[in-house]
Amino acid sequence: MNQDELLAKFSNDFKQLSNEPIIKLSISPLMAWQIISQLQLALRHPENTGVSSKSVRSFIDTIVSRMPMTDSLKELFNMGWNPEHDQKVEPVPKKQVTEVHNAVAIYGVNDDGTLADTPIVEFSRPQDWGNKQRWHYEFFRLEWHTETVLYINNCYCWTDIKDPDCGYAELFSRCITMILMPGEKPQLCGRDYLDEDDFWHPSWGEMPPYYLGDDEDEEDIYL
Repeated sequence: MNQDELLAKFSNDFKQLSNEPIIKLSISPLMAWQIISQLQLALRHPENTGVSSKSVRSFIDTIVSRMPMTDSLKELFNMGWNPEHDQKVEPVPKKQVTEVHNAVAIYGVNDDGTLADTPIVEFSRPQDWGNKQRWHYEFFRLEWHTETVLYINNCYCWTDIKDPDCGYAELFSRCITMILMPGEKPQLCGRDYLDEDDFWHPSWGEMPPYYLGDDEDEEDIYL
């Protein structure tokens, strides 16, 4: 059924509705007031001037004539038709969005397996990140809302500290709030691609592909 056929069917259906029995409703005065308020809002649209709008206006007048209306409610009802009482809503300015991706690694285990007194933090992914026996991986996303800018930091976190007493979120908390710009390629922060300087051991499983860059950033293509 095309649009013209559908409109013709709608027209016939609406004509049929005029022959149907009257629908009788029982509603409270409060519900009637709420319906009136919503209809006033619809009728205030500057382009809502068709035949149906006049029928609805007549319907509102009928309901109002049967409602117990105090002087204050009558005044409020009349204000609903008066554009001078419209509440202007200022548009919310669209914020600039600055989104970056950062990788961070916390080295906290000595060669003998003991915990280091002072862990070392590097804002880069470890080159042997594929070694799951050594490295634990967490991902955090921080949103910082200022008046004009929304900063989003996607933080890919790596550490050789297993199950720290403080938990991983607290361990990386300072790193997550360090928003470095312009940041790194997201493909070179997580676990999907190898960087050109990374290495892979067969015992770690199937080797991921090297990141070959994209058409818009040819200088980052790795061969």
